[in-house]
Formats: sequence, structure tokens, C-alpha cells
Amino acid sequence: MPTIEIAVMKPPDMSQKTDRIKFFQILEEIENTACSGGRNTTEFWYLAYKRYIDELGFDDEVWEILQNDKKQFEQNLLPFLLANDKYRYDILSHDNGSVKAFRLSTEIIDIPTYSSQLIIQCANDIRNIAKRYEAEYNITTYSLLWQLADQLDVIWPQTLQDLCISALIIIPISLLIIPKPYCAILIALTVSSIALGTIGLMAFWDINLDATTMITIAMSIGFSADFAIHITYSYTTCHSNSIPHEQLSKTLEMVGWPILQASVSVLLGILPLATVNLYIVQACFKTVMLIIIIGKAA
Repeated sequence: MPTIEIAVMKPPDMSQKTDRIKFFQILEEIENTACSGGRNTTEFWYLAYKRYIDELGFDDEVWEILQNDKKQFEQNLLPFLLANDKYRYDILSHDNGSVKAFRLSTEIIDIPTYSSQLIIQCANDIRNIAKRYEAEYNITTYSLLWQLADQLDVIWPQTLQDLCISALIIIPISLLIIPKPYCAILIALTVSSIALGTIGLMAFWDINLDATTMITIAMSIGFSADFAIHITYSYTTCHSNSIPHEQLSKTLEMVGWPILQASVSVLLGILPLATVNLYIVQACFKTVMLIIIIGKAA
């Protein structure tokens, strides 16, 4: 299971009962989040320290005295660390033996990578807990899952931003070719609808909206623009008695077959990617195919 590393840069005095109780309350907040594996998965040197004293044959009364006596607590901490390599580097001490900073870890339950909202919620919940006590304890958390959470958190706004920028850029370019404002706006709307339709259908083909598909969609917008611009240009330059359905018929006669050929050639070009059993390759293949199919249908 993934692990959350927790660094406490301004540690409490664990030999003081009030400080100790307050810190364990914070730890319980983290362990009670929806994604935490609970206390059984927590690796904390303090808990191991108590087990070490128990294994030496001392009863709870001795531990109670030891954990509330700062001098005894720190003096016996060094032998514990020397006997337990696992926790030796979990504590950073001052020259006088007092604890300068320490770390601990707890495990996260297995979260499917497609559960993007749960991953984001997990990262936000634990980060918010750390932030609430930042001034007092300067707690920092890290997990490999955080990188995925950060990516998932920005991917949808970033994708929408890319689509908006692409649509805005297409408008002046369309005006250079087709000097009719309403045509430029319709082309931009067509391109946007194709991209949004692709994003919607991705869910039915087991494709996640991630960095790979976002870049593929951005790169494939050119296909959508080609479909819309060629047909619109042909329609506006076709003068078939100015009757709309005749103009449309003539337009499709002129550009329908070339566009179909272009679409088929692209599909044939990317078809070998379907045989590669890698997510990135499969995501690129499926995304491009969806854009071409939706673009043709549009």
C-alpha cells in the first residue's frame, strides 16, 4: 500500500503529557481520514520505543515514569535507536540529546487510479490537517500519491483552458480564410464540441483524462479544425443558385470524399498502435480515433 511520510519539524515534547496527548490527537485525525489504513499501519518511533521498554521486561509503571521524565526519556532513547536501525534515522537530535525533529509514516488504503476524486480528497484532507497545525508543529506530508493527486486536480481546468485558447486562436485564423464572422464563430464552436464530445466518450472506452490524453486532444484539434474549415470554406465559395441545400450538396461533393480519405489514412496510420499493450500508447490511439470519428460525424 502507498505510504504517507510525515515530518514534524517543530516537534512536541513527548515527555510532557499534555504535548503528547495533543500530538496523538493530530495523528488520530490523519488515521481517521477515509483513505488511511489506521493505527495498525502507523510506523512511529514513540510506539516502538514503548514496545522496546516492554520487551526489556519493565512493566507499565516503569514506562509511565520514564515517558514523563524528560531526562530519563532522552537518555533511554539513544539505546533504543541503537538497537533498532529501522527508527535510527527517524529522529534528528540536538547536541544535548533533545529531539530537534522527527518523522513517522502511515499507510494509505489501495485506491484505484481511476478514482480521481478519492485520490484528490485523500491528499487534500491530510494536507489540510497538516496546514492547521503548521504554525505549531510545522508538519509536512509526502506520498507518491500526492503527485497523481496534484495532476488530477489541475487536469480538467487545464484541459478546458487549452480548449478555450484553441477556439480563440481559430477564430482570427478562420477570418483570414473566410471573411465572415459568424462562420469563424461556428468553426470555433464545432471544434470545441468535437473535443468535449471526445472527452465525454473517453469514459466509455476506459480512458482517463490525464496528461497523456490532454496533450493528445490538444494536438488533435487540428483534425477538428480541418473538417470544419474545409467544409465551411467550400460552402461559402459555392454559388449554386444560392439555394442552401444545393450549396450543401455541392460542398459535400467537393470536399466530402477528400475528407473521408484523409480520415481513413490517419486511422490506418495509427492502427498499429492498437497492438501495443501500453496505457500511454492505447490512450493516444483511442483519443485520436474518437476525435476523427466524432469529427466526421459532426
